[in-house]
Amino acid sequence: MANTTVNDVLDFITSGRMSDADRARICRTLNEVAQTKTRLAAARWYPGASVEFNGKYGELIKGRITKVNRTTVFVAAEGGGRWRVSPTLLRASDGVTHA
Repeated sequence: MANTTVNDVLDFITSGRMSDADRARICRTLNEVAQTKTRLAAARWYPGASVEFNGKYGELIKGRITKVNRTTVFVAAEGGGRWRVSPTLLRASDGVTHA
């Protein structure tokens, strides 16, 4: 399996040659990796930081962080409104890097 691609793995998973227990174990592991990535990203941000992110339809939204939870960051947008955003989607907006 030295030259195995992601598509090869996906084909194997969906081919029916894998047990339900193995499939469940893979899903659980992927979910844990995603949760860890989100928590690490949240730990880098702090209230008051200027951030930007792309909204649901691709529009650029800028604002300041008002609250940081383990998996969610609250942003007060410059144009008004509050957003609950995954920390993995945020970028520093004024050249200041996050902690």
